[in-house]
Amino acid sequence: MTRGRKPKPTADKKYRGNPGKQKLPENEPKPSDWGKLKVTDGKLPKNMPPYPDGLSDEAQIVWRRVTPDAVKMGVFKPVDEDAMVVFCEAVAQYRRARTMIIKAGDVTKTPQGFVQKNPFHTVLRDAISTIDKFGAKFGFSPADRVRITLENVGDEDELAKFIKEGEGA
Repeated sequence: MTRGRKPKPTADKKYRGNPGKQKLPENEPKPSDWGKLKVTDGKLPKNMPPYPDGLSDEAQIVWRRVTPDAVKMGVFKPVDEDAMVVFCEAVAQYRRARTMIIKAGDVTKTPQGFVQKNPFHTVLRDAISTIDKFGAKFGFSPADRVRITLENVGDEDELAKFIKEGEGA
């Protein structure tokens, strides 16, 4: 994980006229605009990774919303499936905890009659921490995207080239 202060988003630097006159990232992942996102009826778009086994229903909703853009941005590959599962399940857990807090309130009473903070606040905080950590790996915030540089890869990746060269030898 990169240390130090998170960099300012490139869009913010451009808006302010790049006051530090530093070179702006060129190969930064670019997600879809809101107007270009398509809501599906529960089916995955073509060429999108299928749901992993055991993914909860709530996490499948997040998977449908997030993975198409992550694939398009070039930040989600098959090797990243477990990290994406953790992210999607954390978002689902966050939503469930938030719903429980809304239903029960910010404070609850113990069996002894004492008032305490709703225990779902801890679940909510842990989910937010996981979302932040794993979302950063995929560049899911403007500041995180600044730290990700995409390589300009042709049609063949390095492994395919290596295998081809080995077959010809």
